[in-house]
Amino acid sequence: MENYNFFEPYIEPPEKFNYERVIWITIIAILVVAMAVLFVTQYYKIKGLENEITALDEQINSPILQKALLEVDQVEAQMLELEGTYTELMMLDQVAANHLSFDYNIFKELNAWVPENAFLINLNYINKALYFDGYGDSVDTVALFQHQLSANDSFYNVNLDSVSKENDNYSFSMAMGVSPMAKIDRMAELESELLTNTQEESEGQTESQTSEEVEVEAENAETQSKSE
Repeated sequence: MENYNFFEPYIEPPEKFNYERVIWITIIAILVVAMAVLFVTQYYKIKGLENEITALDEQINSPILQKALLEVDQVEAQMLELEGTYTELMMLDQVAANHLSFDYNIFKELNAWVPENAFLINLNYINKALYFDGYGDSVDTVALFQHQLSANDSFYNVNLDSVSKENDNYSFSMAMGVSPMAKIDRMAELESELLTNTQEESEGQTESQTSEEVEVEAENAETQSKSE
């Protein structure tokens, strides 16, 4: 018996186009391309930075730059040394100013006791002791000078080291200590003088300010009288 098919043939339904899949594939492709471009860009940027770092390292390690840096370090060390030396010099200058002022007043006081027919040379102040040479017209003049210095409270242990006749004069050498009280008294005198000068300057400034205020008031009064 023959096989006859009396039914309609089977028709498969048409497949629907999947837009969602296409969209996702497109997005993924765009992301892959963007990541690839970003990777390539970052790669070349990193390579460029590495080349710059290598070039900078070569410059830093170059003998010329190392020599320049060494010179800078040497100059900096010299500057620090100069600053320290300058500080020490400023301190020494202050000490020397006080010391010289003290020495000058010692010599001034010493000169006040020199007899009329005598004079001094070669004055030296070393380790709180005063050494000097001089000439006098007679031995009595030299003895009088030693006696006057011995009676002075500013000096002690006045020693006449030598006396010798040279032509018509007598040369002598003396050494003596300087009393610490002389320095204390002199510093007190200097402080008193400084205080007095300061007060005089402040009084002068006050008087000048007062006179200026009086002049300003007189000018204001004159201006008001003219306006009235």
